[in-house]
Amino acid sequence: MKKRLLLPGIIVLLFALFTQFTFAVDSGSPDISLNNSPINAKAHIAEGNLYLPVRAICESLGYNVEWLQADKTVEITSDGTLILLNFNKLMIEVNNHDYYMTEERITINDRIYMRSDFFTENFDLSIKWDKTDGKISLNSIKANPISIRTIKETSENSELKVTLQYPQIDGLENKLVQDEINALFKQLAENAAKEGAKNAAELAEYAKEHPDGSPNSCETYFNYHVKYNQNNILSLVLLNYQYAKGAHGSTLQTSYTINLETGKQYSLKDLFKENSDYVSIISDGIKAKLTERNLMNVLLVPFDKIREDHSYYITNDSVVIYFQQYEILPGAAGIQEFSTDFSILNNLFIEPDIFK
Repeated sequence: MKKRLLLPGIIVLLFALFTQFTFAVDSGSPDISLNNSPINAKAHIAEGNLYLPVRAICESLGYNVEWLQADKTVEITSDGTLILLNFNKLMIEVNNHDYYMTEERITINDRIYMRSDFFTENFDLSIKWDKTDGKISLNSIKANPISIRTIKETSENSELKVTLQYPQIDGLENKLVQDEINALFKQLAENAAKEGAKNAAELAEYAKEHPDGSPNSCETYFNYHVKYNQNNILSLVLLNYQYAKGAHGSTLQTSYTINLETGKQYSLKDLFKENSDYVSIISDGIKAKLTERNLMNVLLVPFDKIREDHSYYITNDSVVIYFQQYEILPGAAGIQEFSTDFSILNNLFIEPDIFK
């Protein structure tokens, strides 16, 4: 039986991560431009991450931004779009798709800043951070002409709570490819539910043999994040959290990068020219970031290099490598991610125009 952690514990664990594993702290307030026009607000750099002011960016994009004091919620609206940042529940809701906040936001002088990936995922933006001149450039991108619906399925009894959210896409010319992609995402969610049911059955048997044991029920939480949606490519991350009694649960992260014209799923090595040295370039960057995050001394195993087909996803500006819990670091470190900017890898891509 796999031992995993209740959902509220995920948030506690993630926040504890930043006290137990301290990242190198940067500071600074770079200037911001949107589509080559300056914004009257500053970005903020903290612990190697880029944070952007919510109101200034969203209003510059034409959204209406309201602070709902009673609910401690930021409401961002435009025609057909509703985004809620609920700081009471630590939840983000984007057009009926909701997920938990972790380290994604900070507050400075009563202004709310969200980490840069919140903007790239939800506002069709690419972000360039020029560390030499200290400027942040935001540019609108042309997203794929598709719609992404969130399917929600929930159930709960005394033995198991299940929360599933998975994407279904519409608008592809090739309906066979569309059906195959949608069937894949649905099957992955169903597999997570089956895993939860198996855990619950095992826990019920355990409870019969140990009636004085913990009464905890099992829990399954399955969700997704779209990371890249342009140039006929869709890259997204899927999170499968399972709790099955005990002090801790765990989250398995998987990802898919898919050609929307053909349905082809790209492994990491599929992105690069044959015999290109992408493994060394990405691995060297990971070593540098492990040092920056003060994690080299707590590695469970020495890190040399990534696999040729290592787990990854792409964003609007980078290739992101990730490691599962306990893969190279203690479980409290969570799922560690390491990004490599497209500009560093551009000469190695088979199709460099996709990653401009």
